[in-house]
Amino acid sequence: MRLLEADKSYGSLHVLNRLSLEVRRGEHVVLIGPSGSGKTTVLRCLMTLEHLDAGTIEIDGDTLEYHPRRPSTDPQFARQQRLIRQKVGMVFQQFNLFPHMTALANVTLAPCRVLRLSRSDAEAQASELLGLVGLGDKLHAYPYQLSGGQQQRVAIARALAMRPKVMLFDEVTSALDPELVGEVLKVIRRLAHDTGMTMLIVTHEMEFAAEIGDRVVFMEHGQVIEDSPPGVIFKAPVNERTRQFLRALRDR
Repeated sequence: MRLLEADKSYGSLHVLNRLSLEVRRGEHVVLIGPSGSGKTTVLRCLMTLEHLDAGTIEIDGDTLEYHPRRPSTDPQFARQQRLIRQKVGMVFQQFNLFPHMTALANVTLAPCRVLRLSRSDAEAQASELLGLVGLGDKLHAYPYQLSGGQQQRVAIARALAMRPKVMLFDEVTSALDPELVGEVLKVIRRLAHDTGMTMLIVTHEMEFAAEIGDRVVFMEHGQVIEDSPPGVIFKAPVNERTRQFLRALRDR
């Protein structure tokens, strides 16, 4: 997966500044940095929830190019966008489950509608995935009957049900009570260890980042400031701005 020369602005706010980032197949890369540095925008653009002003996204052999003169209504662009989106799964800060549907139904819906799986096949897959995230006994529970951590694990199962090549995690523990954080991080650790899936993770959990990341990327002002293995960036960061950021976290 590659993001090349990515530029993105919201009005006068320049969020991504010719940013390039590569995540190799099976690699787990963690994005860290101050609020407003562009981390979530990177994920949303990779998911094609936001359009770049300019730049290129490459995922598993498919390419989506943005430039100012290319309208988003162009049929070729729309086709490439669909191909990219089908290869990416994303788990958000908020769980966004359908409140009137059980855990099983939440995980089954998209595979039936988008992947055209039969209901029996989709439910069998959903049951397996909910078991994978430790919720095999909650198939018929509604979101209001689940804790925040359990709801987030349903959201992870729902993303996995679309069989993505790449998983994006955007501060998935930020909306949880502290005692529930560990159960969600445990699931992501298990996925990273057992599936070898390509992952790009935004988090403020530095111990988790050090444990799960093959690389840790520090961003600021829409640019990559430092890109190093966790043993380097957390013990001997090269860039002074990285050192300042990590000192501020330790001193909180």
